[in-house]
Amino acid sequence: MSELTSLLIHKTEVELFEEFWDGDTFDLVINQSNLYAQQQNCHEFSLKKQQLKRCLGFMLFSGYDRLPRERMYWEKADDCRVNIVSQALSRQEYMDIKRNLHLADNTTRVISSTNFVDICSC
Repeated sequence: MSELTSLLIHKTEVELFEEFWDGDTFDLVINQSNLYAQQQNCHEFSLKKQQLKRCLGFMLFSGYDRLPRERMYWEKADDCRVNIVSQALSRQEYMDIKRNLHLADNTTRVISSTNFVDICSC
């Protein structure tokens, strides 16, 4: 058994996730998302760590348990509503987070046309 396998084999799914998404990563995403919301004049938006975790959890879950439309997870119909989702996160809260989710400050990034050409010429 490799050293990496022996380090990870006894971890829970959440602990494995947190190996990649540590506190610094959450802080970066929260800060950049809140900054983006402010830049878009959405001053009432203030993302918290627990909200981000629930949103990411929903995104992972919805990749496994697929419905035709995203909004169906919160519908009242028995064949659509997913209680674990609707109890963890309101539809509006999810939509607000999704709309403002950012990983970098758009105002400080400069992309030259040559960089774009390099990306597109793969």
